Amino acid sequence: MVAAFEGVVASSYELHVTGYDVVYADELSVTVNGIAIGYLARGRNYRLNDGDVFLLVAAILQAGSNTIEFEVSTPGYKWGVT
Repeated sequence: MVAAFEGVVASSYELHVTGYDVVYADELSVTVNGIAIGYLARGRNYRLNDGDVFLLVAAILQAGSNTIEFEVSTPGYKWGVT
């Protein structure tokens, strides 16, 4: 899943996200503008995890449009973010 947002390069942002059905530590990767920033934390099967916060520092942001991508490690796995 890919989402986009407009950013100001001089600022840092926090991305707050809760994952659904994340059962492996490396199941869902998170990238910003193609740069890996981490993985969603594990949670219980078919449940929401406790939530994650990622710091989006100015060094990885672009003037104008920025992208955040969530990618599952095994195609076909069901998952979600909120």
